Amino acid sequence: MKKIYQFIVIFLLLIETNFFSLIKLPTFISALTSYHTKQLTLIVCLFSFVLWFLFEKMSRHTVSRYYNTPIVIFLFSTIVISIMSMLIYNQSILSVLRVSYFYYIILLFYFLSYFCWKDKKNYHFLINSIILFGTIYSILLIVQYLFFKSGLDAFLIFNDENLVVLSKSINPRIARPADFIAFSSVLLFSKIVTGNAFSINKSKLWILLLIELIYILLVSQTRMYIIALLISFSISVLFIKRRNQGMSIVVYIILVPVIFLMANDSLSKFFSSFMTGDRVSSTLIRSQEILFYSRQIFSNGIIGRGFIDISSPDYVLLNHGPFGTYNTSDIGIIGFLSIYGLCGGLFLVFTIRKIIRTLKNNKENALQLKSIELITLCPYFLLVSLTLFYTDIQRLIYLPIILTIFEFAHKESIEKARDS
Repeated sequence: MKKIYQFIVIFLLLIETNFFSLIKLPTFISALTSYHTKQLTLIVCLFSFVLWFLFEKMSRHTVSRYYNTPIVIFLFSTIVISIMSMLIYNQSILSVLRVSYFYYIILLFYFLSYFCWKDKKNYHFLINSIILFGTIYSILLIVQYLFFKSGLDAFLIFNDENLVVLSKSINPRIARPADFIAFSSVLLFSKIVTGNAFSINKSKLWILLLIELIYILLVSQTRMYIIALLISFSISVLFIKRRNQGMSIVVYIILVPVIFLMANDSLSKFFSSFMTGDRVSSTLIRSQEILFYSRQIFSNGIIGRGFIDISSPDYVLLNHGPFGTYNTSDIGIIGFLSIYGLCGGLFLVFTIRKIIRTLKNNKENALQLKSIELITLCPYFLLVSLTLFYTDIQRLIYLPIILTIFEFAHKESIEKARDS
């Protein structure tokens, strides 16, 4: 069973990293997996869900899940909204599934939470695998970036939309892998700050973090991820300082040079980029998208606008605004609420309430290390969700992983309270 679990985790990570852009996938597989297509991921998640159901039933050991309620609310809302969307917009079930199938990826939570709690080594395997894949992919993309800067051709395989937005300009940018690598970076930093900063193993982790930050800062140049990582790291440092002076010193030693590198000409370019060229256009479009999609939150009672087939010419305005260029994935949590309406709000309320309770339990049960880890993760997820929400098709795979992390932390706090 452990080998099956590890295989599924590795295979999902390979899909998310596009097999490190080293393999040209057969056409029939490429049609199932890309930055905006997650059919292969869903197939693997459904398979893992069936395995979990069989394993848990056979073992006769039912795992009580603290985060089960928001998951059930999310799944129930998805089904209800699907039915209402068929009735309101006169769509077939296939038309609705075409734009909503990926939401069922959240079922992966049951598989991950079962195996991670059954054997804690499985949890560490999941986190360490994400970190390893993030570092390997960062190295490859940094080298590719240097190739482009030198005027050389691509050695990585960049298919149409295979997780890479590529701009071979004076300052090339490979942005789409930033979703995975930024997620890996925050997990890596939280892993570092919860241990001995001066150990040999921690020194290696600092190097891995530096590699991933170089990708985020220089290669992806994704503003929200840069801001979210720096703020979450800074908040974490404030809490570390109270507990471990040595660790806080090391954090400063590592992060200050990184910030200095940004300040050396590139920092001014970074901030000026918010109001120049394509970036100002992007910022203005997002503000228009917020106004447009926020009106859809209550358009159909409690369900928002619902699921509308993007191929239908009758609903282009509802889907993509007056200019046909708007996307709900551009505006984070508001885009999600415009689709799910109050049902989505209910999911968020229950999730946030349980996360707060998990943080409180860890603090009360003297799990300071785990508290610091969660305090690192929370501001990152919150900030990213402002424009890049975890129910978007590009990022939904991370939602069951995030909930598994908090589920694991909650169970650790309960175990600690029971033993004390």
